[in-house]
Amino acid sequence: MGIFGPLAAGCVAALLVILLSRGVKRESLPRGSRQWVEYGLALKIVSAAFFPASAFVSYAAFQASPDQQVLALSIAAGFWAATIYLAYEFYFVRLSYDEDYIYHQTPLRRLRRIPWDAVKAVRYSPTTQAYTLKTAGHGDVSISPYADGHEAFIAQIHTRLNHTPPAP
Repeated sequence: MGIFGPLAAGCVAALLVILLSRGVKRESLPRGSRQWVEYGLALKIVSAAFFPASAFVSYAAFQASPDQQVLALSIAAGFWAATIYLAYEFYFVRLSYDEDYIYHQTPLRRLRRIPWDAVKAVRYSPTTQAYTLKTAGHGDVSISPYADGHEAFIAQIHTRLNHTPPAP
């Protein structure tokens, strides 16, 4: 199989990321009096699929020869770290907003109710490929471009800050 196996796997992974990013909805999802910025079903399914994939990689790592076991276990640990992070981000981080506040909650942090006038800036980082909302006294809020409604939320921030949004 040579180089074609890894090359095909890389192409499939790239195609999957392209398809997932094209499925992101621009508008916020209304529920009650709030607009929600959250991950769609496709990304949640991908996140759930990482659990059996990580288990398989772990199984394979334990079958590795003794001279390659450290590398194999390191790769398995990387898979588990990514799996846990994706599940945390996709299922447990909450971001919504209304006319008065931005609401942000994670399992490691209490619910933050951020007044719009506390928002100082929003920046896009090509390195992390995410937006960061800078606030006065409320900490930073990370906004993924893979979350449904992120574009409407970023536009709302720029409207309130009275300037045009940066191109990612």
